[in-house]
Amino acid sequence: MAIILRACKKLMSILKKNNSFLVKEFGRGTQSVQFSKEPKNLYNLNTFKYSGLANKKTVTVQPTGKDQSV
Repeated sequence: MAIILRACKKLMSILKKNNSFLVKEFGRGTQSVQFSKEPKNLYNLNTFKYSGLANKKTVTVQPTGKDQSV
């Protein structure tokens, strides 16, 4: 379990600065916020806690039924 957690954190340290899903937004002044468009990231935040790529447990929300709405 500890080995898997270390591997996930190592993966996130690599993905945190460079990945194709990264979106940087600049707010007031020089402060920037990093978002992520990766699949299974429900909050779209570029953090280990919400990462759909680095975490083992993830959730996906998909539309079902006739109207295809969530």
